Amino acid sequence: MHGSKNQKFDIDFLNFIYGEKRKVDFLHVKQEEFSQLYASMKALSKEVNTYYEHEESLIELLALIRKGVNKFFTSIENYQQVIDRDLNSLVENLSKIKLGYEDLFNIYGKPIVKSLLSIKNHYTHTNFLVEEIKQYLNTKRKQCIVVRYESPISIILGVPVIKATKYLKSAEFYEDTFFIGSPDFYDSRFSQLFIGEHTYFITYEFFQNKIRRVKRFGNLKKSEQIDTLFKNVSFARGFNGEIASADFGEVLQDTIETNEILVRHQINAENMKSYEQVEAKLVLLNNKHYTFIPLNTKVRTIDKDQLTVVNQSINEIGIGDWILFRNNSNTDLVIDVANKILGSQHKKLRKYQYLWKDKLERVIIRNGIDKVIRVLQKRGVKQANLINIANWLSPTNIRAKHNFEQLLLTLKFKDEEVERIVKATDTLNRAHLKAGRVITDELLKELDEEKVEEIIENGYATFTSPLMPGASFNIETVKEFVDGTVTVSRADTLVIWRD
Repeated sequence: MHGSKNQKFDIDFLNFIYGEKRKVDFLHVKQEEFSQLYASMKALSKEVNTYYEHEESLIELLALIRKGVNKFFTSIENYQQVIDRDLNSLVENLSKIKLGYEDLFNIYGKPIVKSLLSIKNHYTHTNFLVEEIKQYLNTKRKQCIVVRYESPISIILGVPVIKATKYLKSAEFYEDTFFIGSPDFYDSRFSQLFIGEHTYFITYEFFQNKIRRVKRFGNLKKSEQIDTLFKNVSFARGFNGEIASADFGEVLQDTIETNEILVRHQINAENMKSYEQVEAKLVLLNNKHYTFIPLNTKVRTIDKDQLTVVNQSINEIGIGDWILFRNNSNTDLVIDVANKILGSQHKKLRKYQYLWKDKLERVIIRNGIDKVIRVLQKRGVKQANLINIANWLSPTNIRAKHNFEQLLLTLKFKDEEVERIVKATDTLNRAHLKAGRVITDELLKELDEEKVEEIIENGYATFTSPLMPGASFNIETVKEFVDGTVTVSRADTLVIWRD
């Protein structure tokens, strides 16, 4: 576990996770009113998403209603407490739909209200999930109950209630772990890492309740993987049913035309110079969005457990991981933050950064890339090749890592110019390193529990930060890696595209 001070405990914990036999079971609770509530909510969502997709205010209302209704499916409180907290806002939001879309409310909204009132009138002092789980609780065993949302209830019959994120971070051993909700209610970590000797997922009967095994590193060939994740885990059969994320949240990816996307971006790359092209992998995101990740570029991701920014290569990123994007700008965030750190002197320093790049590009245009590579290698710049030159010319690159002075001399810069360029780029490098730390500290301040839940529920989240006024950022969940690689324009990479 990252950052742990107890190394021995970490080793014991990992040995348990990957060495001990574990079992996963699935429990279903039958309840007609909740089934009807879900069906009505699903029908409303389908109608709005099909025929009102451009009505932003209605879409926002639907999201608020969905969040309120979801509390009934995931809460361990008595339904009276859920009603006291959420029913008024639910009815208020449904009333807003009635004011603007009366027919929509009459057909789809009224059944939701009817189900909510039935729950209020008949089941206020109970919770069916808790009643079911009580049959399995035993204080003689080390047990815990895991919930997705923070709960005011901290203990049930002597068994502690733990929020899901805290459960993983605690690295505690449990004989029995009871998850409130199916695996689909949680992000992919909870379908891959089973801390308890015996894990139960408990939910209402209409929900799907089983483990869907996803190829974790879809960007790697099967022959390149050794998967021991489920080696010592036995799974009960589970149950098919509704998937809330598919019905209310994430849009399924099976309709995205990947071949058309690949062809479109390949054609665009053909109009670019060879050093402006890059080998990349097509990565599908949510809501028919996608991105291209270069094979030799580090990507900013969010570590879910530690909530830190981590730079990872494409082969280190897996399905379900979170990638950080800056919206509506081709400028790398580090450049803008570094410029703020440097103040007014950044213009002079950047001038020297661009000076050697511009000259290198002019030499390539005049002599051709092949000749330039041969000359550079002959003069001692052994790292000169098509990939490295493309990286050197990238706006995010400051200088060549090796033989930089020799590269400058080969480009016929004078000794005093070489000295000034090297000094300026050294200063820029230090500023970029500091900017990376600032970005990590400042951006993560915006990732509160509500935003994390939004990512888990919808597969993405948008937020702003005082770090860059006027700029917005997206965290996107990796849904799929498309097989193979493709040559695209470097400008087409690491941005969010819509199919």
